[in-house]
Amino acid sequence: MVGEEEHSAAAQVFLDELRANDCVLDSTTLYSNIHRPVTLAADQPRKVAVFVRPDMKAANPLYSGWTLGDFEMSEIFVDGDACPVKDEVYAVAARLGLAVVVVANQRINVPRDLGVEMVVVEDGPDVADDWIADEIRAGDIVITADIPLAARCLAVGAFALGTHGREFTPDSIGGALASREIKASIREIGISTGGPAPMSNRDRSRFSGELDRLAHKSLRGETSEEMR
Repeated sequence: MVGEEEHSAAAQVFLDELRANDCVLDSTTLYSNIHRPVTLAADQPRKVAVFVRPDMKAANPLYSGWTLGDFEMSEIFVDGDACPVKDEVYAVAARLGLAVVVVANQRINVPRDLGVEMVVVEDGPDVADDWIADEIRAGDIVITADIPLAARCLAVGAFALGTHGREFTPDSIGGALASREIKASIREIGISTGGPAPMSNRDRSRFSGELDRLAHKSLRGETSEEMR
């Protein structure tokens, strides 16, 4: 019989999950069910209690098996609607042991065996953006082609990476917002500004390299605010 004494955030979520299930849980399902609740229950903004998967050990020496404890853990948030580089995100995140949250207004197939979380929000032009902006913390990474969302994430110290592998920075975001407004004004008078260029293999390679670089900065505890 499990006692009712006060437990750490990680232990409490783990116990709650066991109480809620009367069947045997495999490790992947257990990880997917408790990772985010544990992260959100942490008291500190960057140092969070996490339940660590065994297969993360090779990717990051920080991990040493199924462990309850406090670690520096960042998340990658993906603005999932029409994102063309989700597979590249999964590959980098799995190698480095980072959690991924895909946010969209309709369900997308995600690799649950890698601990990727799918969040479905209500329909609306900015609902997914608002959800990400509310959840993201300093040091997290957002993958998005939406420039206003990138600006909101930079404002809290998160990193923002465009889907073609170009990082939004505190120095570049102002120009990107101004260019977006100019293009919107041109479209309003009936002039086509064209859509985004199609993804090339070179774009995908650049994206993976830039995400890897930002992920390592995040794991070192850096934030976008330090780039100012």
